[in-house]
Amino acid sequence: GSINNRSYESWNTGKVQTPIDNKYFTADQLRDLLRYLTFEDTKLEIAKYAYKKVCDTKNFFKVYDAFDFDQSITELKNYISGK
Repeated sequence: GSINNRSYESWNTGKVQTPIDNKYFTADQLRDLLRYLTFEDTKLEIAKYAYKKVCDTKNFFKVYDAFDFDQSITELKNYISGK
């Protein structure tokens, strides 16, 4: 079950990162992309990775809607602010 899903999603993270490298996103687009992912830690990893590619960072707060846990949002906010 979940172990196979987790290893699949880990492999899949690389497939998500590659297109991120090649384009820019709005905060809305990134939020929608994160909603396709299952695991909170994967969402967090992708959100951190993609932050530099978000063209409307003033709207980045919208990305937080894709997360289930406040702890993830806090970690992402700290990452963005360089803490």
